[in-house]
Amino acid sequence: MKPPAIKFFLSIFFAFFAINFQAQYIFNLPLSNRQANYIIRVNLNTENKMLTAVQKLTYINQSADTLTELQFHAYMNAFMNNQSTFMKESNRPGSSGNPEWDFGFLKINKLSLADSANLLPSLTYFSPDDNNPDDRTVFKIKLPGKLMPKDSVILNFEFEVKLPKIIARTGYVRDYFFIAQWFPKIGVYEPAGMRYAKRGAWNCHQFHANSEFYSNFGTYDVYITLPQEYVVGSGGKLMDKKEDAKGLTTWYFRAEDIVDFAWTASKRFKVAEKQWNHVKIQLLYQPEHKDLVQRHFDATIAALEYFEETLETFPYPHLTIVDPPFYGMGSSGMEYTTLFTAGSFWNEPEGLRFTEMVTVHEFGHAYFMGMLASNEFEEAWLDEGFNSYFETKILDHYYGKNTGLIDIAGIQIGDFEFSRSGYASLKNKGMAEIYRNAWDYPYGGYGVYSYQKPAVVLQTLEGIVGEKVMYQILKTYFKRWKFKHPSTRNFIEIAAEVIEANSNGNPKFDINQYFSQTVYGSGHMDYAVTDISNQLKPGAQGWFETTGNLAVKNEKSTDQYESYVQIERFGEVILPVEVLVKFSSGREVLETFDSDQKRFRLKYSGPDRVVSATIDPNFKIPLDTNVINNSYSITVKQAAKRKIFATFLFWLQNFIQFFI
Repeated sequence: MKPPAIKFFLSIFFAFFAINFQAQYIFNLPLSNRQANYIIRVNLNTENKMLTAVQKLTYINQSADTLTELQFHAYMNAFMNNQSTFMKESNRPGSSGNPEWDFGFLKINKLSLADSANLLPSLTYFSPDDNNPDDRTVFKIKLPGKLMPKDSVILNFEFEVKLPKIIARTGYVRDYFFIAQWFPKIGVYEPAGMRYAKRGAWNCHQFHANSEFYSNFGTYDVYITLPQEYVVGSGGKLMDKKEDAKGLTTWYFRAEDIVDFAWTASKRFKVAEKQWNHVKIQLLYQPEHKDLVQRHFDATIAALEYFEETLETFPYPHLTIVDPPFYGMGSSGMEYTTLFTAGSFWNEPEGLRFTEMVTVHEFGHAYFMGMLASNEFEEAWLDEGFNSYFETKILDHYYGKNTGLIDIAGIQIGDFEFSRSGYASLKNKGMAEIYRNAWDYPYGGYGVYSYQKPAVVLQTLEGIVGEKVMYQILKTYFKRWKFKHPSTRNFIEIAAEVIEANSNGNPKFDINQYFSQTVYGSGHMDYAVTDISNQLKPGAQGWFETTGNLAVKNEKSTDQYESYVQIERFGEVILPVEVLVKFSSGREVLETFDSDQKRFRLKYSGPDRVVSATIDPNFKIPLDTNVINNSYSITVKQAAKRKIFATFLFWLQNFIQFFI
């Protein structure tokens, strides 16, 4: 028997050749560093809802550190029992039916090096975030030797997965399967200087109720075997498909330069395809949703075009959209770089754009979760927030600024309006800051502080610096950090650099102060116009000295007004705001105020009175949570009255017609 050190050396030797002689099936040159490369052969037993699989992982130590252990995610064990961290944080009491079928697990039966050295005895489950002894979503293995910088190692797994009923976008319902977070996935080793690491360490968090994922880039060769009547889709390109005499089909998919691999299978899927430039789009849809096929394609192509113009062309030649059945909606709205699940309903009216919203949003993750691959555990806003910002831009651009989400029965709502309302309507807007671990948000805060508020923060930044500069910031950020795992700090540094380059010698906008308030701080913004006053300047009255003598004057009032507009700041966030002041003569003055005062007055003197004042008249600063108090008028706005009355008559008419 070979000594462990020699065995380990041989496994590294085999890994070297596996990496350096790897065929290029999709891209002529790699897009990423391809640090973790998987070959998986999996069988799906559709009767007992079990996966049995073998996996070969080739891992490259691309750091300057010497590694003696590897850490892995076993996400499927989040659904193992009701004591896991995920289940506890989700406040799920347990099974509502049969625990044997509702729960699921991942069990590793064999683990060895390429030379067959057994590593299973060294496998240890641990809970780095909360020390929960019942959580088995993270494990580590001790290597028998040292994995030196730039060396590689091959690990062979044999494992089985009991699929749960669909939960957290994975599992099964009836004959529909969506298989995600299903295999042992290596964590991310962060050397000193990467993101916030002061020294090299593994970044491998448990599966939390409010968190998603963080993974290495790599390649995937996945062979899926299951009954022939099932249609299969995945995040890979279909390379081969073989049927055998036992009534089984093996589907071989290849994916390159992605961070995860998910797949789906169902007897009911219908297949539609569309070619957009170099991208072959495949839609797996439900028969009852045939009338929504074109809407899926139109929304996807709109997103492809918009991202191509504003960031970069989608590089992958394949993209799969999954339309889950109604009973499988627990898997809807989930993203992987080259596959995403949408969400639609039978007979969904044209003016209700739920299908388009989910499609655009989930595709957008290909750029932020997929190609940038930021750490969703620790900086969720870098994915969800940026993606929500682009979702609103795309929907409002293609479907109407005020009708991007809903345009039906006289109700019109833009997607950005809807997104902003999630944050602006919070009673306690200061409950948390955007920058924190995803599982540390107060109850109910994850969605607002990783989706809605970040979208508003980015839209406000655009309002301050202008769309041209904003897109230059975003394009520079994406180009510089694609396939490199950026951090919040990296984005802010680029924003400051681009703003400085476009300042033209003018006083620059302090981007660090902006983000210290809006991302690292928990304060909110609320400016208000609280008063307008106009008074005629009085004529001279009283005793006045003239050439050494006192004389009485009693002049009439002048025809000049002294006018005041009072502005108050009720929130903690301080930003430069514009104030549009209108006068009785029709004259308008646009002021810019940038001060930390809580209350201040704008003063005017002249022949015309101030009749109204409006803060942020062009709605550049949507971060202001209460726009109702942004304007003040001393005249009755008849137009507003007419609009309210017309809307009332419209709904009254429709109400009456319902009964006749």
